[in-house]
Amino acid sequence: MRAALLCLLLCACAAGARAQRPARPYTVARLADGVYLFSAYFYSSLFVVTGQGVIATDPISPRVAQLYAQAIEGVTDQPVRYVIYSHDHTDHVAGGAVFAGTAQFVAQENARANIIARGDPDIVVPQITFRDHYEIKLGGREVRLLYFGENHSDSNVAIYLPAEKILMMVDMVYPGSVPFRDLPGTDVRKYLGTLRRLREIDFKILLYGHGSPGTKQWVDQYIAYFDDLIAEVRRLRRELSYEELVEEQQGRGDVRGLFDLYVERVAERAVETLRPKYGRWGGFDEWAIMNARRIVLYLIMDG
Repeated sequence: MRAALLCLLLCACAAGARAQRPARPYTVARLADGVYLFSAYFYSSLFVVTGQGVIATDPISPRVAQLYAQAIEGVTDQPVRYVIYSHDHTDHVAGGAVFAGTAQFVAQENARANIIARGDPDIVVPQITFRDHYEIKLGGREVRLLYFGENHSDSNVAIYLPAEKILMMVDMVYPGSVPFRDLPGTDVRKYLGTLRRLREIDFKILLYGHGSPGTKQWVDQYIAYFDDLIAEVRRLRRELSYEELVEEQQGRGDVRGLFDLYVERVAERAVETLRPKYGRWGGFDEWAIMNARRIVLYLIMDG
């Protein structure tokens, strides 16, 4: 009797766990007629359905690309004709083989060179490359690829749908959140220049490759955030230089340790100054200090 009850209990628990588990580990959101955002495992990709095939962006990883293909098949029976790499970073392009049977791969020319240099045979090398801009026209749809120079990488492009006023610029602006960690892979000066170029484009919906859509307003808010952070770090550096800190410590500690202390002190004070204005943004408590450290080093070395 006890054994039977235990069996029933275990079966009920297993059924409950299955019921709580999501039916599929991805979502598909319709952004406009024929335009969709696929999201899975902290990554998002854009795809456009036309009567002559599908234009897709970043295939992420082999596992995610399989789900991506399922998501597209759930919307249309048209094959994927183009895959756009937003940039060359492996975590956005490693799953391309899933679409290689029907699609041509498109990327900025530096992305192709970087992918070839890494020598990973599992990553599809783009067949179509361009320097500054490229247009894909398929089934009455138009997708423009715009390169503004180095920013998050030396191959990152804006993926722009002019008719729908949708723009995807991966890993640049995180709507609702402070920038990602210490801006890995990013040339800060050129990154800020690209943000200002984005202002010139006529769009309403902003996609960034890692979550829900935002609005163009977030480009302006990011520019304001960095302007404030840079101004505050500059002010603090005028108040206390590294040399003054070394003199203040009177030789205590090694110079490398004191340099780290200086960067941390300036970064911490800058973050606290910005907290009243930006403290409610996502990730502020975890990532703003990383942003600030990066800006301190940027201004020391390149500001």
